[in-house]
Amino acid sequence: MSAMWTSGMRDTGVQGLAALFIRADWRESPAGNEIGSILSTALHDSSPLVRMQAAYAAKALNHNNDLAATATALGDLLVSEGDSATRLVLLQHFTQITYGASSETDAILRQLLERIAFSPATDEGRLITGLLTYLALVHRAPFASETIARWCSNAIANADAVEIFAQCARDYLSPAGDEGRSEAFRLLALAAQSCQDTWTRHSSATETSPQVQTELQRAAELTHDIAQQVYFASGAYNSDQQAPAPKPGPHAAFAELAYPLLATCTVIPNPQSIHAAVETLIFLASLDEPRALQAIAKAIPTHSVYASDTITGNDVMSYLDRLVSENRQLILDNSDNARAFAHLLACFAAAGNHRALTLAYTFAEVFR
Repeated sequence: MSAMWTSGMRDTGVQGLAALFIRADWRESPAGNEIGSILSTALHDSSPLVRMQAAYAAKALNHNNDLAATATALGDLLVSEGDSATRLVLLQHFTQITYGASSETDAILRQLLERIAFSPATDEGRLITGLLTYLALVHRAPFASETIARWCSNAIANADAVEIFAQCARDYLSPAGDEGRSEAFRLLALAAQSCQDTWTRHSSATETSPQVQTELQRAAELTHDIAQQVYFASGAYNSDQQAPAPKPGPHAAFAELAYPLLATCTVIPNPQSIHAAVETLIFLASLDEPRALQAIAKAIPTHSVYASDTITGNDVMSYLDRLVSENRQLILDNSDNARAFAHLLACFAAAGNHRALTLAYTFAEVFR
């Protein structure tokens, strides 16, 4: 069959054969063995394009193997493959088999990253990071865990990788499930603390070099990325669309992990980070109103740019109005809550927020 192909037709022919072989009825047909033989040969062709087309059928070529053996066979191809587009196709197969071959996949990714130039922002890099995230969070696989912990411990030097990891980790943060959640929060907290340490080390300097300015910017951006993933995972982004209110069971467990992480993220006075954290805290407030109020007050610094923004001001003032109308005793009964409420009111009133000024005028009524 292959003898009939010209060199310019091989990739098209292999593409068609791969599409057929993926289907069980063709694999089991009288022509199945011959098609499989051609595709197996094509996986080692001199043309990257031919290899890439054959790679789409690489998992199907191992349909008689268990997942561990399939991962090993695909890993041999992956580690020896020099073309990134072909590696990307092979890596996509691992997303379907890693759950049953975590040890094999972890070892394969170790070998792969030892020989390629890893760039997390590429399609290949994102897919590798996604696999590492799953292996680290769900299976605590050694190489994946060590790699992500190393990135997060020195977040500024590995900013691109940490950003992609935070995005990949979002699904594991969800209140709806707990598989990998605590480890996801732990690693993101490690990254946020690394950013905070960098900020604390450099932000007080009277003059900063371009390198230091870059590090400060990366610290601010990464804490925003992390806080934003927590915001999305919480369900707060749907709150304007009449999403279900937080549920005491799953959301309470989520909140216990989210509160300290968001507190770390807001140490850096980046309005975007603060907003993501505050919106999440407001959403979770019904679970523990005193804790939410005090956490929101701690997140918003006095005389901040954040308080000057109309949209953010309206969000916080709506929250404060709700407390006054629905939970006045919360403010009256506890001096910590009263101080937190007064701090927030003062921040937004000082920034000229009309609603804050109005409430400040009647502030004595709140405590009467």
